[in-house]
Amino acid sequence: MPVTKSTLQADYANNGNPADGIKAAGRIRFLNDTVVFEGDESSADIVALLPNLPAGALVDPAKSSIVGPAQSGVTVDLGTTDASNSYANSVSIGSAGTRYFDTDGFDLIEVAAGSDLVLTVDTGSPVAGSQRVSIAYYVR
Repeated sequence: MPVTKSTLQADYANNGNPADGIKAAGRIRFLNDTVVFEGDESSADIVALLPNLPAGALVDPAKSSIVGPAQSGVTVDLGTTDASNSYANSVSIGSAGTRYFDTDGFDLIEVAAGSDLVLTVDTGSPVAGSQRVSIAYYVR
């Protein structure tokens, strides 16, 4: 019977070195910010968030989310001024509740130095109201 190796175990077996500590364990932090839509936003409009996350930190899209009431037909991107969808691409906020950036288990995303966080309206026109953005990241 074949034995399947986890990513960390495979790294260890291939390199003969201990796995990268940040992959095996790390301190997770959450940046929680609130986006207040005025009701006049539309596609491609940008909402500036906290200026930046620590350079070198690793964003975990599977633990990052947008929480709030339904905004029918609206999707948003979350990223930086340089790459507007680098952390989340077309997250639907059409239903109320918690909407995770990623449900497929994509890799952690390294934060580049000097990258200001932004939320961009991808499709639709939000009505007035607020959404809480929670970004989970590991500190190296």
